[in-house]
Amino acid sequence: MMRWAVEPRRGSLNGQIMSRSRKLLEIGRVLQSGLHLDDRPEGARSLSPEPSKNKNLHVLVEAETQESLDVAAAMVEKLLQPIDEVLNEHKRQ
Repeated sequence: MMRWAVEPRRGSLNGQIMSRSRKLLEIGRVLQSGLHLDDRPEGARSLSPEPSKNKNLHVLVEAETQESLDVAAAMVEKLLQPIDEVLNEHKRQ
């Protein structure tokens, strides 16, 4: 099992985090390769509508192959880049 983890930059807004959460789930469905994506606050075991400010936010990606891991990691990295509200296609839908 391959693993990759990243912590988003501080200062992310909760709305951006929640929309990214939905996008991560969509990525998992698109890849359909047994990929597991976990974007809950570190130590959290239940989904909560708002992450705790006292816990480190992270994205954990697990995959069976290095190739799947690399593809998913690149997709997650792209999602973590701040987007100008005017250009945010996901929010306009």
